Amino acid sequence: MAAFAWTGKGKVTFSHKQHTKPQMRAEIVCWVAESKHPFEIAHMLQDYEGDLHFATDAWTLPNHRAFIAVSVHMEFKGEPFSFILDIVEVPWSHTGYTLAEEFTKILEEFGISHKILSITCDNASNNDVMTKELALLIDGFPSKANQMQCFLHIVNLTMKSLLKQFDVPAAHAGTAASEAEKELHDLMKGLEQEEYITELEIGATKGSDGTDNPDDEINEIDVLNSEEEVNKLHENVKPIHLALTKVWKLAYKIIHSTTKILPRWHKCVAANGLNDQLMLRDVATRWNSTFDMLDFALQYRKTIDELTADRNMELWEFELREEEWNIVVQLHDVLQILKDAMSFFSHSTPNLATVIPAMDHINHALTNGASDPAYELSIRALLSYAKRTLNKYYNLTDSSEVYRIAMVLHPRHKLSYFKSAEWEPEWIQTAEQIMQDEFNHSYKHVDEEIKEVEVELAQDSGAKISLADYSCTR
Repeated sequence: MAAFAWTGKGKVTFSHKQHTKPQMRAEIVCWVAESKHPFEIAHMLQDYEGDLHFATDAWTLPNHRAFIAVSVHMEFKGEPFSFILDIVEVPWSHTGYTLAEEFTKILEEFGISHKILSITCDNASNNDVMTKELALLIDGFPSKANQMQCFLHIVNLTMKSLLKQFDVPAAHAGTAASEAEKELHDLMKGLEQEEYITELEIGATKGSDGTDNPDDEINEIDVLNSEEEVNKLHENVKPIHLALTKVWKLAYKIIHSTTKILPRWHKCVAANGLNDQLMLRDVATRWNSTFDMLDFALQYRKTIDELTADRNMELWEFELREEEWNIVVQLHDVLQILKDAMSFFSHSTPNLATVIPAMDHINHALTNGASDPAYELSIRALLSYAKRTLNKYYNLTDSSEVYRIAMVLHPRHKLSYFKSAEWEPEWIQTAEQIMQDEFNHSYKHVDEEIKEVEVELAQDSGAKISLADYSCTR
């Protein structure tokens, strides 16, 4: 930590040396003693009229030090407002109980543990445990009813479920009989090692010991009843897998052939008037990297075709046929739906009321695509697999009250959204009752207090002040 202050008219000097631990502690003590910012934030949150929403995430650095971050979200002067509340090191592993303890400590330090409305976290299994433990540590927190899953994580799991069907077991690989299967398994040789090298080069690591729940990703192989069904699944996705593997391997070959293929790549790119870029590579631990790779391949299709057609480059086995390019286009269009959703929720300021309509939109696109004869059979099969994961999390919104409250309060939606979408009448009635119960619990007393003030003012002045007038002056 560095502190800068201009005193006097002398020359300003500074040191680039790293602070020692005692110096660091001294600087922190001085900063806390001289600054009221942390205390002002605590008072602001304590005095905030209404409950607060929180989001939390945990991760582990490459040096094996574990951290947890908590952010707070609210409305401030009519605008959505959020900021990092605290980041603390967790000396133990990210178990659900540990996360709950650290989260509770942060809220208690700011004196706002009684103001928690809801909490958003990703779909790691330890976060489910954390939510249950919070109900025991914080009075009044209703556990699952006020937990929300990170929508970006849901979309990513949907995409992973779609792409997971390309994982061909080794036993199945050993029984390959058709020419297409042999071609695929020949191409996949060394792919795992190449992917590992790519992750090291790009610096992509999973970086957290809070893993996704294995049940979160739908793998069709796990629910199929016979070997015949398993073979049918592999047969359906084989054309997509073959096309993707060619693009994966080609990107790797170009980058790692610095004296032969890479110079030729640069020449072809320049000849076609494109930006001189290397092919983007797919990395399992990076969201949307499969889409980004396919998007790049389509933009540079002419260059890729020229490069693989040049027999001097010895890339003939990665040459994509016309039907394979068609599969790339269709898979790209499917992933585009999920990519757009993630981009919107990453770069905008969406609110909770946009989640269910977004899920409806994605679900509608996947449902229509799964039955659209314009798509290849393999693409239609993948869409049905991805839809199952999305529906799993769609159903979880039923257990969280905050989704319904947000939709009912939204002036554009209210109950009419669900009626127009032909939701079950019982579900709509429940949503209305939840909204009424929350009003009675948190806001009805405010209305009653205002009416009491109206009566008192009317008695004192002999004139009644309306509720609206009082609300405006309050």
